[in-house]
This record gives sequence, C-alpha cells and structure tokens, in this order.
Amino acid sequence: MRKGLIILGILGALIAVLGSFGTLLGGFGGFAVGDLAKDAAQAKKGTGVFATGLLSFGVALFSLVACIIGGVSKRTSTALSFSLLVLVLGAVSVYLYNWISGSIIFISGVMGLLGAKDAEIKDTPNTHKSFSFYFVVLTIIVACGLSFAFKNAASIVNSNKPVEPAAAPVTKPSVKPEKIAPTLPTQSQIAQALYKKYTVRSSDMMLILSNGQEANAYYETPITIGNTAGYIAFMYRNSPKNSSYADGSSLDSVLFLEKNNQWSVSHVAYNLKEVGSYGAANPLSKEEKQKVQIHAVGKNTTGIFLPNYESHQGYGMGSLSLISVQPDLIKPAGHFSISEENSGACSDDSDESEIKSPCYEWNGTIQVKPYTGDTADSIQVIKSGTERVNDTLVKPANTTYVKNAQGIYEEVK
Repeated sequence: MRKGLIILGILGALIAVLGSFGTLLGGFGGFAVGDLAKDAAQAKKGTGVFATGLLSFGVALFSLVACIIGGVSKRTSTALSFSLLVLVLGAVSVYLYNWISGSIIFISGVMGLLGAKDAEIKDTPNTHKSFSFYFVVLTIIVACGLSFAFKNAASIVNSNKPVEPAAAPVTKPSVKPEKIAPTLPTQSQIAQALYKKYTVRSSDMMLILSNGQEANAYYETPITIGNTAGYIAFMYRNSPKNSSYADGSSLDSVLFLEKNNQWSVSHVAYNLKEVGSYGAANPLSKEEKQKVQIHAVGKNTTGIFLPNYESHQGYGMGSLSLISVQPDLIKPAGHFSISEENSGACSDDSDESEIKSPCYEWNGTIQVKPYTGDTADSIQVIKSGTERVNDTLVKPANTTYVKNAQGIYEEVK
C-alpha cells in the first residue's frame, strides 16, 4: 500500500506538473496576445489562466514532496499525516479541474492511509496526538490559502465576461445619478464591425480576412461629433498584388457612438485612401500619431487630419489627408500640403550651384474656419520658411482651401 502511495503519488504529481506548466504558458501567451492587441479583456483572461496554472503547479509540487515523505517514513504518525495531506491535495487538484492527475493523487493518499499501519515505528498516544494537532492546523492553513488563491484567480477570469450595463442606482428624486463612461471598443469589436469573418495570425497578430488579405490597426481615437461622444478606428488592408511604389494599402474605418453608456456601430467605410507603398503599410508610429489633428469642420462634422510623408530624389513633402466624419458618413474630404524641403538635392556651396539647387524648407500649420453666414467653409495653411520659385528663394504664400458642393476642400488658385 505504501509503495502505491509513492508510485501513484509521483505519477499523479508529475502529470499535474506538466499540465500546470502548459497552463502557465497558455495563460502567459493569452496575456501577451491581449496586451499586443490592446484587448484588455483578453489580457485579463490570460492573467486568470496564468494564476490558475501557477496555483496548480504549486499543488503538484507539494503533492510530490508529501507522497515521498509519507511513503518512506518509518514512523506511523508521519506516514499517516502525510498520506492524509496527499489525499487533501488530490482533492484540491480535482477542484482546480485537474481531473486525471488529481484523482491519481487522491487514490495514492487513500492507499497511504491504509498502509500507514505497516510503518516500523509505532507512536505513543501522546506523540500521535501532538503531531496530529499540528498537522490538522497546517492542513487547514494550506487548504484555506489554496482556496483563497483559486477564488482570486477565478475572479480575474470571470471579469473577462461581457458585463451588462449596470442599472441606474436607486436614489432619491433630488439626486441625479452619475454617468459612467463606457469602456473603449476592443480590437476584436473593431475588426468584427469591419470584416465580420477573420482569423488572427499568432506570429504578428495580423488579421487574415476571408479573401486572404491581411489587415491591421492603423489609428484610433476618441472624438466628439456635435455633442455626441464617439470613437473612430482605422484599419488597413494589404494588397500584395500591388507592386508599384505608388500603390498602397486600402484604409477602412468604423465609427462607434456612445448611447446609454454603450458603444454602438454608427457607420463603416471602406477604401477611404491608400497608405504605405507596394501594397503594404504599417500602423502610425508614435511620432506620426502626435501629428494627427482633429477639428470641427462643420455642423455635426468632425475632421480627422492624418499625416503623410513622401520623399523622391532628394525632395521631402509632408501633407495631411482629411477624413470627414459624421454620424452616418465617413469620407475623404481633401488633401493639404503642409511642408516641403530639398535637403537631399541642394547645395549652398557656390562651387556646386550649377549642379544643385539652393536649399529651401517651409512648414505649415492649418487653420479651420467653419461655415458662418454666407462665408464658405475654408481651411488655410499658414506657411513659414522659404520656398523656391524659378530658382529664387522667397517667403511662401499661405494657401487657402474651400469646400465645394460635394464637401471636398479644393485649393483656391
């Protein structure tokens, strides 16, 4: 019987160690995926799984040590006590959903209890009582600690379940309930709204759409349209068939509006513009995100100005692409040049003036003037620096763009 305690106990504990180690890796992977995808719910779920795996791992190691001590001990009370401890740990392991390994550990503890009478050294009543007392205290402490840790881990996992909007608190008529801001839409909600069916490639977290295209997050931000809170997200779809430098990825967008402390999809739009080159793109960098501008560009209309930059043969040009956002419409609404320089194709050295142009650089900032009275909506680029006109450096003139009948801003010549 006592050999059975050792053999089955070690077997069950090793199975539990391997299983819990796999749970640890799975939980860590789930947390990493959620963190990279900015999906807080997924990250919390991974954390809960990791906590459960860590707890199972500790129970398995404790069981392994306890079954060895109980199996080799020559004193009856020690063999009895540790066999009982193995039995309790087996039950805890089953409680943690380790059905197979936990059952094996539990059976080994029963066998140890039945074989404890075969120990060589018999205890006096006093020693048996003293040891049993301390053992019971230790078992209670361990069992309570494990139960508390498991409940804590379980609460982390359960926090990932969708939460229904809380009912308004019952208050006196004179007290106005405080409004609770909704949690921002997750990456999975954004992708679901845009593409419905997709899979996630684990190596780089790219979305693989049903038509084989790759998609990924480009930029997202809270906005306000009129007096309504909104959240807009952009995603790009790579087009590998586009082999030209001028051909980029298609930019899509989804607008969420807040209503009753919940986000609901208000509008989706596809092929707003192209980003990147050779059919591929990347999310906006931290520096590029700082260049994004958001302005009211009309009644119940918010403009998202997305930055662009391109260089060619020593010339660099910066611009902003305007995406006009209304509750039921998202569309491109203009393109604005905001910088230009020729540092890669110029020289201020007179010896080289015949083969290179004089160096120049200008930068601009935009000013939005929404519709007032009989004045058309306009956007002006206020420039500073120098530009080249007929090989002469001059102060650049400000540029004005006016909205046409189709709602597109055009440069006033």
